[in-house]
Parts: sequence; C-alpha cells; structure tokens
Amino acid sequence: MQVEYDPRPCYELVISLLAFLDNKGNKITDLGPKWLKSVTKQVPDGYGERYRKLSPLPLVLCRLSPARTAEDFLTWFAGLSKQEIITLLLPRDEKGQLSRLDVDELHQQWLEGLNIWQRVYFSKVDPEILAQLTADAQERSRQDWTSEEQIERATNGVTLEWPGLERVVLVPQYHYSPWNLNDWGAGEYCIYYPVDVASTDLASPAPALLRGGRALADENRLRILRFLGAGTRTFTDVVKFIGLAKSTVHHHMVILRASGLVRAHVTPDNDRYSLRPGGMLRLAEQFERFFEGDS
Repeated sequence: MQVEYDPRPCYELVISLLAFLDNKGNKITDLGPKWLKSVTKQVPDGYGERYRKLSPLPLVLCRLSPARTAEDFLTWFAGLSKQEIITLLLPRDEKGQLSRLDVDELHQQWLEGLNIWQRVYFSKVDPEILAQLTADAQERSRQDWTSEEQIERATNGVTLEWPGLERVVLVPQYHYSPWNLNDWGAGEYCIYYPVDVASTDLASPAPALLRGGRALADENRLRILRFLGAGTRTFTDVVKFIGLAKSTVHHHMVILRASGLVRAHVTPDNDRYSLRPGGMLRLAEQFERFFEGDS
C-alpha cells in the first residue's frame, strides 16, 4: 500500500469552509464556538444558512485538481464543465448521488460561495499556519516508517483494515483539528489529518495536553480505557459494558479518540476500537516535558 502526503493549501480553503458550515462539528473542534462567532461576523448576512443547505463540496476535487494555491484551485474549478465534474467524481460515486444532483447549479453556487470565502476569510489566514501544515507533511514523509505507521502516527490512532487499497493519501489540515476527515474510492483512501499548530506562548499547554487531561478526568472514560485494553471492541460492545446511553458513550469515545489514547480500526463495515499501544506513555512524556519547561 502506497502512502503519500499532499499538503497543498487548496485543501485548507475547502476544509476551512466545511468546518464553518458544519453546525455540529465546529462545536467540538479546537477552534470551537469562539472561532465560529468571529467568522460569522466577517461573512455576508445569511451566508452560512445558504450554503449549509447545499450538498457538501467533495474534498476529492482538491485531490484531483492540479492546483496548488487557493487562487489556482478557484480558477481551475471555475473552468470545469458539467461533464468534467461528473467524470472526476463518478468513480467515487458509490451511492449514485450524482444522478440525483443538479451538477450545473451546484457548481455555480459552490463557486460563488468559495470565492466569497476566499475573499473575506481564507485570504486573511495566517500564512504561518499553512507553512506549518506543509512542514508537518514534509517531516513525516522523511521518516523511515512502514505504511501502517505513517497512517497511525499522522491520524493519532487510525489503522486501516480496508481490503483492496492501493494508495493512501495523507493531507494535513488545521481547521477540523483534532478530527480526521476522510473520503475513498477507486482503490484510494484519503485522510485529512489534524495538525496542532505550534503556539508562540510556550507557557501555555499544547492542545494535545488539554485533550489528554480531559480524557483522563472522568471515571467512565477510565473504565472504557481499561475495557479496551483487554481487546478490540465494537461501539456496541462498549455501550453494553459501560451501561450508558449511546449518545453518552459516543461523547466519551469522541473525547478518548481526540486524546490519542484509543486506536480506531477502520473497516468498510463496522469500525472497532482498542487501547492505542504507547498512547499513555506518550501523553505522560508530553506532560513531563511541559512541567519541566521543555518546549
């Protein structure tokens, strides 16, 4: 299985917009409601409401585009015909959604929405954020790791158990951190993995430390970790063991996944979970370095 990194900024243009439009997801990202409130003041009135109603813009278009910058992607996207869009997306249209969409109308609406987003928000994103995304991908690509290790380390605990995969593309992203996004099709699996952008304030704990501390500060989450330490489990297994409502267990698993203490075994059918080997040790080392003032 071939693993490659693709840190082009055009991805972050689309990912940042999707993060803004995701009413549920943007409440549990590191940027959180404060970022959402700030950006809402920047975009035109009604912008969010209008574009949330549309079918999401497929991230795979960034992957299939030759563009590197956000500006180049917008130019390329504007020049696509209906047939070109269908040709690009059809190999990944496993559910037959294209036949139910007005591709021409969506193309024009998303082009308008992206141009507005680029003008009022993305063009003003700190260039250092994009530089750190590129640096992270370059550093990881230089490591002498197996394909499985590349994926697991970048995604903070994902292992792909997906027959027939020929290529995995790892794309660094900031706006959805600490979550992984993904899409797949035509023998390719793409994971948009989170990168913690370094802060200049070394006296403040990194996001990873805050997530780790939050994960361990609950009795039920500690019990779940012990349960996962005994073997690989399904979500249903965890619900039966802990005896709480599915929504509550989902909340706990979200926090544990974000902490990097749980490994997700991603399959075409039913994901499973286990205790991530070395996860607790890595977290302890991070805490120790922070307490000792080692940046």
